[in-house]
Amino acid sequence: MYLQFGVAGICVKARATSGEKVFLNLCTSEFIPQTKDVSEIDLAKILNSEDPSSFRVPMSLGEGRFEKDKSGKQCQVFDIAIHPKTLQKLEDCELFRQFLLTASMEGIQNKYNAKLQIGDVTILSKRKSLGTPKSQRIRANDLKPRPKVPKYKIRGEPAKGKLLKMVAELNLPDVSSAEELTLDVGEDRILMQAHKTNYKLDVYLPHLIDQDKVSAQFNKDSKILLLNMPVKRVSTVQEIATREFAEYELKRSLVSHIEIPVKVSSPTTGIFKRSSSRVAGDQNNRHPTISVSRNRTATD
Repeated sequence: MYLQFGVAGICVKARATSGEKVFLNLCTSEFIPQTKDVSEIDLAKILNSEDPSSFRVPMSLGEGRFEKDKSGKQCQVFDIAIHPKTLQKLEDCELFRQFLLTASMEGIQNKYNAKLQIGDVTILSKRKSLGTPKSQRIRANDLKPRPKVPKYKIRGEPAKGKLLKMVAELNLPDVSSAEELTLDVGEDRILMQAHKTNYKLDVYLPHLIDQDKVSAQFNKDSKILLLNMPVKRVSTVQEIATREFAEYELKRSLVSHIEIPVKVSSPTTGIFKRSSSRVAGDQNNRHPTISVSRNRTATD
């Protein structure tokens, strides 16, 4: 557990759904991680995208308490701790300010079941806080922003016929080079991490792949990580067993459907021809060697 002390920054007056005044003390702490630096244009694109929740502002929400306002009336107060540079961005960018205040009020509602009028706020220019911001106990895990799951596609090739390989495309717009990536490929699993930009993907594959023939390439222009993963060939023993089982099933099917002519005056005879089925094995197995680390057994 970390003991955090907030430094008063901005005081915001809001309203409860009942009409009562509620105050939000935006204070700063170096213990809180810094918000990702994005321009106002990029922020607008994120908020208008299909997944606006991908943009997060690290903050710590203190429990509500009561303080007296300038008229002496008891009002509910919540302390919201953010990084100093996050507070500076809030003062400089109107869109970011609206986003942060809305997110913090929604967080207070969800965490403490408070009933607030979202969006009905006034920043008090002559007051940094109502009362003194209180210390908050926060867990070490709360200081770490949640990993971002990148957009990705996984497909089989060729689209028709016998499956030869799986192809994965990972969209990593914030990654600059392959050196930022850690990639582990198991027989049925992909684990990718980009610690600098906080990307993480942990996904299982629908087919077993040949780890020794996996290749990976990161395109700096498109920001796409491309994985080529040849599907593991069935072993010789399995091929033989599969072929023999197929032949047995075919013979049994023929026997069960044959019509045997019968004569009363002579022994019963039946004549039929048997056909056999063969399972062709793929003899072509030429693929580029792997350039990423591999796990023989996928582990959590």
